Amino acid sequence: MSETKFTKGPWQFTKCGPTDSKGMGVCSMWGDWETQRVNIEANIHLIAAAPEMYKTLNEIADATVHNFNYETAKPIYDLLAKARGETE
Repeated sequence: MSETKFTKGPWQFTKCGPTDSKGMGVCSMWGDWETQRVNIEANIHLIAAAPEMYKTLNEIADATVHNFNYETAKPIYDLLAKARGETE
């Protein structure tokens, strides 16, 4: 499996967007906070959870392969490759 290049987690939710453990912005969230607050907050929470989701999915796939269930693990590994930018 390829090494990840994204900012290491954990990330936190802030009104300005997700930040890393040092308080540095991971990405920018654009939109009018007053009219799109619900969508912006939902996106920030989803993005902030991404590193933990990636790690957990990788652990699930590895455990699945360990139990010789390659058919179940393949879509997870494909999704992780997509998250790393290796596939579309």
